[in-house]
Parts: sequence; C-alpha cells; structure tokens
Amino acid sequence: MGKLIVMQFVSLDGVIEDPDGSGGTPQGGWAFRHGPEAVAGDKFVLGPVLDTGLMLLGRRTWQLFSRIWPSRTDEFSQRMNAIPKLVASRSLTDAGAWANSTLLRGDLAEEVAERKRGQDVVVTGAALMADERVIAGERLQPAATATTVRMDGGGLLVTDGPFADTKEILGGFYIVEAADLDEALELAAAIPAVRMGGSVEVRPVEVR
Repeated sequence: MGKLIVMQFVSLDGVIEDPDGSGGTPQGGWAFRHGPEAVAGDKFVLGPVLDTGLMLLGRRTWQLFSRIWPSRTDEFSQRMNAIPKLVASRSLTDAGAWANSTLLRGDLAEEVAERKRGQDVVVTGAALMADERVIAGERLQPAATATTVRMDGGGLLVTDGPFADTKEILGGFYIVEAADLDEALELAAAIPAVRMGGSVEVRPVEVR
C-alpha cells in the first residue's frame, strides 16, 4: 500500500496561497523573497518517490507547472517531467502541455485509493484536495452568465443576471463532510478566498 504525500509551500503563520507571486495577490511571492535557491531542487526530499510514484495536481497548479518544468533540463526537472501526473479538473480538455500528464475523469477519492494500492501519490499544491472531508467543489462562471428564476405575482419570472440584494456574488462552492459547525468553520478557514479578503458562507445541506 502506497502513501498519500502532500507537497505544499506554507509559511510559519499558515499562508499557502500564491507562494511564487504568479497569482498577483498583495503578499504573493513570499517563498521566493530571498531568491530561488530557497525552493530549488528536491527540497521536499521526495527522492525515489519521483521515480516510482504518481503526482496529483489541481488545474491551477498544473497549468503553472506546465509553463515552468518542460523547458528545464537539470536532473530534478527531468524527474519532475518524467513522473506520471494526474490532473483533477472538470474544465481542462487537454493535458498535453506537460509530458506524462493525464486528466482525471472519474471520482477523485476512488482514483486516489486505487492508485495507492500500487504506488505513492504526491498531492501538489492543493490543501483542500488532500482533505478527505471535501466531497465536491467547483468554481462558477462569472455572474454575468447567471439566469435567475423566481415567482412573481403567481407566475414564473426568468431574468438575466444574478439575484442579489448586496454587492457580494457567489463565486463557487464546496461540499464538505463535517461533524459539526466548528469542524465546518475549520474547513472554511482553509479556503484561499478567506485569506485574500473574501467571505465564505457556511450552510448545512438540507437532508431529505
């Protein structure tokens, strides 16, 4: 049985988003503030796992890495390019930009469990994806694409755009499994949008 290994940059005060600054966040680039040497090479000491394991990435991390690693030829980069890579995404249609990458089309948890039977799985750059309490999630298209349906005077009224009384607009959602509100709030605090000044509404699912 293989292991699930999470490879992630995190600061001492718990910041995980935008370590290289490519996201354009106000505090982005913190991991490279003292030069690339601090993160160069096999700093996570993966060693032989790079030769025998599988790398699991979300879309954003994969797209970032696919612009960095293919053109590099040092020993560590060659191993990063050679390792089989599984990309968890519902929007990507092609993973050909980075060698040995395959799109995950089935259930994430089932695929990881199956792969772990024969090899180590290295999760790269996705804190929530590594948490088995997260059941599903997806980013929503811009609010301008929304259509609102509601009743008006006994009839059905369909209008373009979101229905919101405030300036806040729903940008995405996660479905998580939590024992109580405290655990749900713990998971919500790990969502990058919170650390970037956004808000996350926590609400239980109606059980029928």
